[in-house]
Amino acid sequence: MKDKMTLEAIDCEMLKQALVVGKRLLEEHVEEINRLNVFPVPDGDTGTNMLLTMDAVVQGLDGDGTSLSQVMQHVSRKALLGARGNSGVILAQFLVGFAAAVGDKEAVDADALANGFTRGTDEAYRIVSHPQEGTILTIMCAARDAIVRVKTRPLTEIVAAAYDDARETLARTPEMLPILKRAGVIDAGGLGFVYLLSALVAVLDDEEPHPSDILDDRFMQQSDAALEKIQKEGPPTHRYCTEFIVQGRNIPRATLREKLDRQADSVLILEDAGLTHVHLHTDDPGDALQIAAEYGRVFQVKVDDMYEQVNKLLHDDDRTRKVKQETKVVAVSPGEGISEILRSVGADEVFTGNPAVGDLIEAIMRVGGNGVILLPNDPNILLACRQAGRIIRSPTAIIPSKSVPQGISALLAYDTNQGLEENVETMQRAMAHVRSGSIGRAARPSTLNEVKVTVGEYVGMLERQIVVASKTIDDVIIRLLELMDVSSAEVVTLFYGLDVQERDAATIASRIRDHHRRVEVQVYYGGQASYDYLISVE
Repeated sequence: MKDKMTLEAIDCEMLKQALVVGKRLLEEHVEEINRLNVFPVPDGDTGTNMLLTMDAVVQGLDGDGTSLSQVMQHVSRKALLGARGNSGVILAQFLVGFAAAVGDKEAVDADALANGFTRGTDEAYRIVSHPQEGTILTIMCAARDAIVRVKTRPLTEIVAAAYDDARETLARTPEMLPILKRAGVIDAGGLGFVYLLSALVAVLDDEEPHPSDILDDRFMQQSDAALEKIQKEGPPTHRYCTEFIVQGRNIPRATLREKLDRQADSVLILEDAGLTHVHLHTDDPGDALQIAAEYGRVFQVKVDDMYEQVNKLLHDDDRTRKVKQETKVVAVSPGEGISEILRSVGADEVFTGNPAVGDLIEAIMRVGGNGVILLPNDPNILLACRQAGRIIRSPTAIIPSKSVPQGISALLAYDTNQGLEENVETMQRAMAHVRSGSIGRAARPSTLNEVKVTVGEYVGMLERQIVVASKTIDDVIIRLLELMDVSSAEVVTLFYGLDVQERDAATIASRIRDHHRRVEVQVYYGGQASYDYLISVE
């Protein structure tokens, strides 16, 4: 067992474990949290939304880096992409803020924990147009204040104090928010956050969590009053709960919020790494999407009819709503770095290397789901995917991605709540907008497409076709990007290979910026063996 009195910092593995345990607790208590949702089903169930958000965060967590900074990058991006509903978006923004505060530290000591909870809470408040006390925000504040107050104590005592104060504050939420008092319940989102804190306490104490003391039975007994409130007050003000992500550079968040506020309420906007997640309630989702499209590419759109949700709740006797992922994704990757990226943007299973048909069949059977989408990301693997799809009895579909950039673009459009056919359509449409290139070294002389290549030269390929060769990589990459019409693009992404040094990739990125100053250049470790660089232009 860990020595509670000498533990000085939370390491990477402990933090990952706390996230996984927290997600498990939400899964075990999702219906309990949902029953406390007193607002007129404004955007689905609070417990379900928090669970789906945490489910996105923990997907691929084991394989997505061994350092704390890598894990924090994973948490930040997955939280942003996977956030669902009001409660999920607020939780995601807390995690984004926490990750930003932790930064590149090797472990989370008392000061880092205080900074993380402070930044996370501030970020969560910042995205809410009209924050109210008695909600999840108040519970975040209580935990933060406790950590700051006792941060000179042993770390286990600090976290225990945060949990105790958060729980005590949760019990007082009916006195802070009249709507909770009328319904006789505590705040649902706050309860979900306290469960996450209890997971952190359990991991630091090296014990199984004991969350049974969190929820007072009298609140559960009275939670049916929420249904009476819905019956009296009728449906929500706006009909559609709408969520989407905007990909674009330097999006003016204040301006976007101002425009959306004119025709919607419950507007939440969070951003990270060039992606902006928007949540709102409106009567005209199309209008909101048109406004957002002024600032970048809009994808992962989700629209729920809240009137139907209210009607379903009022006429569903047992009110058992299960969280279920309709479709799953199996992707193929040429390198470990790219595998981590594919997991971070939604792939349930990633095979690194050149899979046999049997490998793909096993992966399909492991992920389950109501349908499985295969992303080969290489034309040489397409036939194996097709053969696996013919053999397996489960419903499968193949997105014929011929490159890693196409596969990533398709995954960004993937929606776990959609069926197989809907996802195939949107994912194929999404990957059509990306241009793919690659650069490698010639192992033998050849002449292809009127391009003469000698041994050792750098070779540039556009959509798998050789288009340029030169003795210098600078010459190849600049000429290749011109052929990829980079002047009309917004973002160039480089995935550098197994034998390329990070500093060399950074130098190449700097030279691209010098030649194309209006283009954003992103660099990621890909780990592929065959090519020095894989290139995406969007």
